[in-house]
Amino acid sequence: MSQDFESMKNSELVEYCKVRNIPVQAKNVSKPTKAELLFAISEFNASQKKEPAIEDEILSELEEQEKEAKIIIKKADDFLDNSDIVLAEKANKKVEKAKKKRARKLDLISKKRVIINANSKTQTMHPNQVHFVTWGNRNGHYTDRFILGKPWTIRTGALENLRRQTIRVGIQNEDGETIRFETKPAWLIQELPQLTEQELSVIAKRQTIRENSIENLV
Repeated sequence: MSQDFESMKNSELVEYCKVRNIPVQAKNVSKPTKAELLFAISEFNASQKKEPAIEDEILSELEEQEKEAKIIIKKADDFLDNSDIVLAEKANKKVEKAKKKRARKLDLISKKRVIINANSKTQTMHPNQVHFVTWGNRNGHYTDRFILGKPWTIRTGALENLRRQTIRVGIQNEDGETIRFETKPAWLIQELPQLTEQELSVIAKRQTIRENSIENLV
């Protein structure tokens, strides 16, 4: 059900942003203006647009590659001379490469249940604050959301991105002086026991409701 935000009072807009964990950039944090609230809601809603069916895109692309390779193999079978045998071997390699690529991409979009915490004392730690991680390559970028310190289902590609992120931490001596810097992971990721597909589906629906519903159901 759509909301008529323009007709809502400031107090109602503040409560709406609070329930949905919408970050509001305001000059006066304790008393944001209606324009600032409406802008924050508009930006948040734009970020919630449903992504394309990633699995369908991946399977379609890779199945097309396999189909082309199999056509080459069939042609080689029809004309079995030495050059066609070499062509068939190359086509077989192309099929295997496409299968490995498919397996890798399907692994990246598979979901895992984890608890994520920040490894930096300066990291914002507001309760229920939604964090975003964008990952992918030139063929497509995707965004996953998570909340610190809570069990969450997140795609493997997003987890790999988080694991690559690092921070520099100053090491101090007894006098409190920084004597050197060490590189540490930016996030502490604890993997939880894997659930069944049915359980993961239920949790994913609950997360979607939590992220997109004004009632913030869990």
